[in-house]
Amino acid sequence: MYLKGTMSDRWCAWKREQGIRPGLRLHDLRRGLARSLFEMSHDPRQVKVLLSHAKFSSTLWYLDAADQKLDASGVLRAIAAQEKK
Repeated sequence: MYLKGTMSDRWCAWKREQGIRPGLRLHDLRRGLARSLFEMSHDPRQVKVLLSHAKFSSTLWYLDAADQKLDASGVLRAIAAQEKK
């Protein structure tokens, strides 16, 4: 296994060795984690905390608000729904 160079070099070499599509970025894995966490919890606050975000805008970006149909009002509705449980 190739271990020299930058993290990017290592990531690219590992993807080649594993037969993973070249365009996959480490960032894509973080975004996927955010979506999975939200699908499981339906609580954007938990996603925010687990991803160590200071602002909800960062969390929404990771959740890809356009795909999730989740905007600021959606966050407030999701929080209100969690608080009713």
